[in-house]
Amino acid sequence: MQLALENKELQKLLQEYRDNLLGKISGVKDALGMVVVYNNTVMSADIYASHKLFTEILNKSFDSAATEAIISGGKKENKLTADFAAGWLSANGGKEEVKALENGLELSVKDSKNKSTFETRTQDDKKILRKNFLNTTK
Repeated sequence: MQLALENKELQKLLQEYRDNLLGKISGVKDALGMVVVYNNTVMSADIYASHKLFTEILNKSFDSAATEAIISGGKKENKLTADFAAGWLSANGGKEEVKALENGLELSVKDSKNKSTFETRTQDDKKILRKNFLNTTK
């Protein structure tokens, strides 16, 4: 019973996140991705090659990030700025490892002290289809 109650509470909070934030994200017609911030920390980011690709995965990605934020508890208000998030995204480092995938794609992985960066891109012209950033600090 407790698990079901917790699940109902989680679903209620998740719906509040959807109601408050998802419309703002999906309303930006040229959005290519989202940065996930909670407890005043950039946790991850996903950037896609097109708005269409981004919107196809938006609901699932949003629910996953919001669920993680809810479960982690912590502060409701984040004070990080867009400039801070942009700086976090642009900070590079780490040696690149590239793995060939199917259909002419490759995966590039870079690990640095605070972040892992993953790029799915074409092998021939290195066009990035998806770029994912994960905060690796604990």
